[in-house]
Amino acid sequence: MIGILGAMQAEVDRLIGEIQDLERRTVCGQIFCCGKIGRSEVVVAKCGVGKVNAAICAQTMILTFHPEVIINTGVAGSLSPKLDILDVAVATDAVQHDYDTSAIGEPNGALSIRGELVTYLPCDAAWRERLLAAARRAGVKGVPARIASGDQFISRREDKRRIVETFGAEVCEMEGASIAQTCCIAGVPCAILRAISDSTDDNHSMEFETFLPRAVENSYRILMAVLQ
Repeated sequence: MIGILGAMQAEVDRLIGEIQDLERRTVCGQIFCCGKIGRSEVVVAKCGVGKVNAAICAQTMILTFHPEVIINTGVAGSLSPKLDILDVAVATDAVQHDYDTSAIGEPNGALSIRGELVTYLPCDAAWRERLLAAARRAGVKGVPARIASGDQFISRREDKRRIVETFGAEVCEMEGASIAQTCCIAGVPCAILRAISDSTDDNHSMEFETFLPRAVENSYRILMAVLQ
């Protein structure tokens, strides 16, 4: 069983449309779509925007469906010149850039997991390589990258600079690190796949209404290459 989570309905609709023998189950108010895509058993859900929504949905998916991996798909902003619009970042690890207990002497971003402080939440290396290989087969530029998550839509240049300088992050979004934290605690492999919505070049941009379907298409092609 492969679990796939996206924050927005548009990020998962194409995949749900490919599910054979589709069964919809509602658990804790969340809709999970189950069945097969290609040779793979899948469960796909829209988790909603933000870290709490994402963590709740990931935990519910783990307890109910017992996936062998959870893949978080969606869009994100670039913090690095090596990631341009419509490129796809595949997480090496993830950090919560808005988690800060440094006032009591702990490292910025460090979370307590099983009694140990963890700043950079691991993503599964084998699944990262599968997704990068699938990107190559799909003709999409896939780039391994550190992803920073927080309950803020980051648009100001000074905020982007702070996240880069503090955490060495190359991508910024609102869910991935909380899913990685949930999976880390539960012992479930996690992968994060993010299509880039904007570049670090202020003169290079694309309207969201134009970008979103194209980004969804790139992520869809990569995931289908893996699932089939």
